[in-house]
Amino acid sequence: MSEIAIGRDVIVLAKEESTPGTAVFPSATDAIFLTGEGSFRQVRNFIPDAQRRATFSKMERIKSRLAPGEWSFLTYIKPSGSQGTAPECGQLLKGLFGKEMVSAGQKVEYTLAGIDDTLPTFTIWFRLGHTVFCNAGCVVNSGDITIKAGNDDDSIAGITFGGYFMKQIRTGTDALSQDEILGATTIHVNNARKFMVGSIISIGSLNNSGSGYDVTDVDYANNTLTISPQLEDAASEGDVVKGYLPTPTEVGEPVHGRLGYVTFDEGSNPVNTPIVAATIGMNNNIKMIEDEKADIDYPNDFIRTAEREVSLSVDCYFKKDVAARWYEVDAQAEKEIKIPAGDTAGKKLRFEFPKVQLDTPELSGAEEVVMTMPKAVLASSSFEDEVKLVFD
Repeated sequence: MSEIAIGRDVIVLAKEESTPGTAVFPSATDAIFLTGEGSFRQVRNFIPDAQRRATFSKMERIKSRLAPGEWSFLTYIKPSGSQGTAPECGQLLKGLFGKEMVSAGQKVEYTLAGIDDTLPTFTIWFRLGHTVFCNAGCVVNSGDITIKAGNDDDSIAGITFGGYFMKQIRTGTDALSQDEILGATTIHVNNARKFMVGSIISIGSLNNSGSGYDVTDVDYANNTLTISPQLEDAASEGDVVKGYLPTPTEVGEPVHGRLGYVTFDEGSNPVNTPIVAATIGMNNNIKMIEDEKADIDYPNDFIRTAEREVSLSVDCYFKKDVAARWYEVDAQAEKEIKIPAGDTAGKKLRFEFPKVQLDTPELSGAEEVVMTMPKAVLASSSFEDEVKLVFD
């Protein structure tokens, strides 16, 4: 069988941290199922050696710090099926918005964090085939959502999450190079370079009763790993040593964007408005702190200094009634817009924008003509209320 990893053999598990940058191990219900490729990458920087020599050749470079890691992936937004229970990707929606409020048996709401609120951080575990990437200190910087009424793949309500992280621990797949006894705290592998301090591993069928073994030291010269706790049983030469994660539990069901009416409200009564698609974007404008001397090799803090960006664009067919939209641009007419997906209790979601002004529409289409209406999403005098996401 080929040793090449395949794109379908992938899973993400995300767990909120108590201390930013301190990795926490996930549970089965922390799983998030991807609908596209995922990327978790942290670049090691190098600085050119500036020493002058009598040659035109490059001789050396100097190892520098690790840059902030960058991550992104696409997944469905899947209501749990039960009112008052968070959706499958709820932990990262909390990271994107800043706040999660659960009303038992009724609804779950995601609202925006204010200037005095602290955004949560997460450890996101990313397994791709034979390798597990543990990404600690993850912050959710952006979310791009599409809700469509069509019949193509992206008509299922989904979101592309993106953000940064502080440090990455990589754990590959190898094997024991000799038998190991019950109670051993040092194990011998064929190639220790596949592991790092902080790796969580299983050894053959042994997984520390579902918690994995923590690699506390790696001897790359002698190909040994120090583990904690000690082996719960003997292991044999050739037993597979690999990154350990709990078997994921799937939660909820995907929702088609066609179900549910979009409503526009200028302050009197909500008007059901047929649309083709809605595109929503959020960006927290997070900046990672990477130039502070703190006796570590990676960034360990982040800050927000700029306004968040919330965008909304709605596509609809160019019918007679929508020609009034140009007037609304000049008049700076304010509307409350609600964009749902799904129509069954416990299996639906709704984006709410209480104060929206229309920007100049654009027309396109050689056959049926579509009007694209970009929106300026604004907050009220209460602040931090320009968008809310509700599951009910």
